[in-house]
Amino acid sequence: MKCSKCHIESDSLIITINQQTGEKQYICDICFFSSSVEELEKIEEVEAQILEVEKMVKIAKSIVEVGREPDLSMFSKEAAAFAFTPAKGLKTSESLLKSLKIKKQNILEGMSEINRLTYKLKDAVDQENFQLAAKLRDKINALK
Repeated sequence: MKCSKCHIESDSLIITINQQTGEKQYICDICFFSSSVEELEKIEEVEAQILEVEKMVKIAKSIVEVGREPDLSMFSKEAAAFAFTPAKGLKTSESLLKSLKIKKQNILEGMSEINRLTYKLKDAVDQENFQLAAKLRDKINALK
C-alpha cells in the first residue's frame, strides 16, 4: 500500500484516525517519525531521543539476528503491511535514528558559532576529551 503523506509504496504502515472526522490515513514509518522529530526544538531533547533509539536499534538487531521472521504469505499484501515483525521494527528504529541525527545536525547548523562551540566544548568535557575541550575553549575566547 502507499503512504497517505509521501505516496510511496511501503511494506510498513501505521494507521492514524482523525477523531473528529473519522478519516483514516496510512502513514509509512518514515513520515510518521519525521513528524514527531520535527516537533523537537532543543538539542538536548534530540540527544536524549538519539540515546534511547540507539538502544532500541541494538535490541532490534539482536532480535533479528536470533529470531526468524513470521510467514506472512497467508495474508494479502495490504494486510501484511500492518504486521509488525522484528525486521520492520529494526527498519523503523533505524529510520527514526537517521531522522534524529539529521535534526541534531540542523539544530547545530542553526546555532551561532559561539553557541555551537560551547555545545561542542560541553560534549568534549562529558567525553573527557580535555585536549579538544581546551582547543574549543580557546576558540570561544578568541571570538569573544
